[in-house]
Order: sequence, then structure tokens, then C-alpha cells
Amino acid sequence: LAHYFHQRGVNILTMIDLQPWAPALTIIASIVTATYVAWRLVLLLAPGLYRGMIKNNTISVDDFVGGPPSPTSAFKSWFLNRLNVGTRVAKKEGYPLKTEDSDKVAGLKVTSRNETGKEGVATTSSNPPVVVGTIRMGFGHHRIAYAATSWGLGEKKGGFLGLGGDDKDRETFFHDFLNIESEEAQLIKDMDKMYSKGSRLASELGGTVEKFWGSLTKSGDEDSLRMTYQFAEHMVPLINGLDKNSPIIASHSMVACAAVAAGFKNVINLVIDNH
Repeated sequence: LAHYFHQRGVNILTMIDLQPWAPALTIIASIVTATYVAWRLVLLLAPGLYRGMIKNNTISVDDFVGGPPSPTSAFKSWFLNRLNVGTRVAKKEGYPLKTEDSDKVAGLKVTSRNETGKEGVATTSSNPPVVVGTIRMGFGHHRIAYAATSWGLGEKKGGFLGLGGDDKDRETFFHDFLNIESEEAQLIKDMDKMYSKGSRLASELGGTVEKFWGSLTKSGDEDSLRMTYQFAEHMVPLINGLDKNSPIIASHSMVACAAVAAGFKNVINLVIDNH
């Protein structure tokens, strides 16, 4: 090819110099290649990062959904969890709790952290209380929770929970995770702020960015469950101070996941987010 151009008096280097797009094309090709190689390396490392993240979990979400995630899903779960909690190690010990009469619903007990450190929640019933768990964030979890408490406070003669016996004297607790002053509650607040900022930015940028953000945050698939449960592992202390025999009615999926991780056996996930 060089001989062909030489015979015709054409210098290849001169010809290339005359093409202003050639250096730009080389740079673009290099960036694309480097990005592809980096992404393949990320996918190669992702399963190991994911396994390290879940190794101390109480429950295996992968067993529940039928198998481990793909490398892409593993990275997605690990990356969003790192954004949520960083390198924090989940704690298990529950906080001492206390109850006060609700100023909104007659007969309802509202839980909060007992700063005196006294263990246990005082109750006038021989039966463990009905606990309606919620988080005051999102599209109305609080309102749904209050609706559930009206059922809990209703006529309970004959064991309406399916547990047998007479539940007429069973108390109902309104258990808001953000009402338990703690570093875990602050994690929830920080996560909510981060996602709100991300959503606003993605909406302003639009296009591919908005579509990518939506793929991360608006799915109700196995990945969504993995990410919700992984964050819920850090929320266990917010519910571990309650009676394990209490039925838990959760108006937020994170509350339900935390209850399961804490060892509660009678858990109702009343709302499935983004599904």
C-alpha cells in the first residue's frame, strides 16, 4: 500500500495530517476501548464483591429468588448498597423502647427510644402487641399504617390474627423507624435525601441519565429485593427491641425485611414498593 502511494507521489503521513478528524477518532476509539475493558473488569470482580457484602446476612435473598444474581445485577446491588451505607458493618442489638399514648388515635400506643436504657416495653396485655411498622417517607406509608392500626384497634374477640384465643386485650403499637433516635434512623434520612437529589438531577438532565436512574430505582424485581433487604440488615436494631412473638404489619417493605432479619416469624408486608 505504501509502494502504491509512493509511485503516485503521495506521502501517507501528509495525507493523515490533512485529515483533522483522525486524531479525534483515535482518541474516541481509545476511550471506548478503555471503557469496555474497565466494564468487563468490573463484571469480573462484581460476584466476589457481592458475596462479601452478603456473607453475614441472616436471610439469603438468592435462595428465595432462585439463585445468585448476574454479574451486572451483583454490581448494581453492591454499588447502591455502598452508596447507602458505605463500609458500615450492620449491628444487631436492639434499642430499649418505650410507649406513649397517641395524640392522634385513641387507644393507640406510639413507640420511641427509651433514653434511660431500661429494657423491654411495658404492656398491660398478656398477649404480645400488634405492631404496625412504618417509615414516614415516600408516597404515604404513614397513612397506610394508620389505616392498619384502626383494624388492630377494632373488635378482636376470637383471635382475629389467626393465632387463636381471645385477643380483645391485645395492644396495638405504632412503630415508626424514624421515631427511634439512632444512627440507623439517620441512615434512612440520609438515603432519602440522596435519592431525592438524584431524582431531581436525573429529571433535569433527562434523556439517558434519567432512564439510567429510573432503571436503578424504579424496578420491583429481584435486584430491588436484594438492595432493600441489604439495607434492612442495618435497620435490625430499630425493631429488635420488640417482642419476637408480636405480629408485624409493615407498611414499608424495608420494615418487613428488617423484621424478618431480626427473627420475627409473623410478618405481613402490606405494601410492595415500585412493583
